[in-house]
Amino acid sequence: MVATYYLNKVRVTNGQKIYLEDLKLLSEIVLSDTRKPFGAKIMEIRLSKLRFLILFLHCVTVLHINSQWTQFQVIADVCRAYFNVSNSALDLTVTIWYPVYMAGCFISAICLDKIGIRFCILSASLANLLGSGIKYLSIIYTNFVLVCFGQALASVGQVFTFFLPVCIASTWFPAEIASTITAVALFPIYIGGGLGYLLPTVLVPNDTKPEVQEADLKRFHLIFTVSAGIIFFMNLIFFKNKPKYPPSLASVKASVNATGFFSAWKSIITNRNSNYILISYTLLQSITNVLLSLLSPMMERYFPGDNSFIGITGAAVAVLSIPGSATLAWITDKTRKYKLITLVICLLLFPLFGLFIFSLEIKNKIATFLVTLCLGLVVEGTYPIGMDFIVQANYPMSESICATLLMFCNQGVSWGSTEAISYLLHNYNLLYSFAPIALMLVIALISGFFTKDTLNRDAANAESSTLSSSAPSPNYSSTTLE
Repeated sequence: MVATYYLNKVRVTNGQKIYLEDLKLLSEIVLSDTRKPFGAKIMEIRLSKLRFLILFLHCVTVLHINSQWTQFQVIADVCRAYFNVSNSALDLTVTIWYPVYMAGCFISAICLDKIGIRFCILSASLANLLGSGIKYLSIIYTNFVLVCFGQALASVGQVFTFFLPVCIASTWFPAEIASTITAVALFPIYIGGGLGYLLPTVLVPNDTKPEVQEADLKRFHLIFTVSAGIIFFMNLIFFKNKPKYPPSLASVKASVNATGFFSAWKSIITNRNSNYILISYTLLQSITNVLLSLLSPMMERYFPGDNSFIGITGAAVAVLSIPGSATLAWITDKTRKYKLITLVICLLLFPLFGLFIFSLEIKNKIATFLVTLCLGLVVEGTYPIGMDFIVQANYPMSESICATLLMFCNQGVSWGSTEAISYLLHNYNLLYSFAPIALMLVIALISGFFTKDTLNRDAANAESSTLSSSAPSPNYSSTTLE
């Protein structure tokens, strides 16, 4: 039996074909069909077989880029001696990512909106390749300026991938699993961050002679350069811009109702609920960035010279944050209670940060390790939920615009808070350095109370199924997907 539903003047059957009576509705995305009834146009909803390949290529690219974020800072004692620089200079290899992102995010968002996903992934992988190659040269010529330039190029690659998780989820996958796919597409950020902690401590140990460390550094960055080249050519050959058919009704309606890039900004910025979401998740994601970027100097203060323990802890936080992020995304997909989940996250972080400070002060490795893992499980989940929430609230506005606004604010607050907390950490103590984090949590919690679960994308996707099921119209013939 073929079930028939109506969405405006679009009829959808369970054979996944949409017949169009009003050609203006989908004038830019309709497909012709020799079997179309009474001269109508037809649009098929179908899942592409390439969707998981696209997701895999994105994940590999993002993993490689993000594994470079802390790769110099985590082996600070080795890099300080090799480049003859200070701790503050090494912190620059991490914080330089923030201003680069803020300068390039609008350009990359426009490219995504006007050119497409493929251009962004190729730009990201090319910048990643160039950055890795320049950092390899920085080891050969012992030039710290080249290190910073290479890190800046790698961060350009990150700029072009920041918006892709939500876009890939909505472009290639059904709307019903958008939160889960967004979380999966964000996992490489966590794994890459973990590798950024683990690989340098394993491949460049701090208990060897300087000449051995130099050889280790050269080999380490040569591996990164070669692998970056392989990833670039994989994307060049296999990555596609979009599927032939839309994967869901929400994707179809978003294409139909798409608003111009610049005109959409006014609508998003004047959306009060969107602004509350923006405040809450900007602060929560900034706290995540601060924790990951300063975890190494925080732990080194209490466990000096123990690079292996710091590296293992950072890697474990990144890897074990995946089930936490996946669990939160799954709960969100099932309950759609974005506001409640936001408030619970804020309330959980207060005691967890208190326990983190206490475990470091007593210099207990086991307690520090376990509490840090718990922090990672909670804070890392804010990325997929925040991105999906703000897209929901502003649907059918472009995902890239929503992600641009969220990540621009995120990077700006992360940059300022990281610099402030780093200063407090190096000049005062750990307790003082966490005062800004406590303030950010309070503001995020207050903003979360005013947030509403406005799920516009879900409403669009469910519109056809909520309308009455009826018999086929005499103006159409029922057709199923072959």
